[in-house]
Amino acid sequence: GRLTTAEGNRLVRLAKVISFALQIYGTPEKVREFLRRPHAMLDGKSPFDVVLATNPGADLVISLLGRGAYSGGV
Repeated sequence: GRLTTAEGNRLVRLAKVISFALQIYGTPEKVREFLRRPHAMLDGKSPFDVVLATNPGADLVISLLGRGAYSGGV
């Protein structure tokens, strides 16, 4: 079947984050680890859950990835 609008939006957000995370981490395994691990800057939530929740959540995770890339760790 077809995705609902909400499902499509979540899929697009996740794809955007995964694409950026791959640029940072270089391997799908490291990206999966990042997405699944609870993060202190996300109130102990996993980046995966935050990305799926809202558009601002996806932007927050991308910002977190960007800061980590330039500071030497995410």
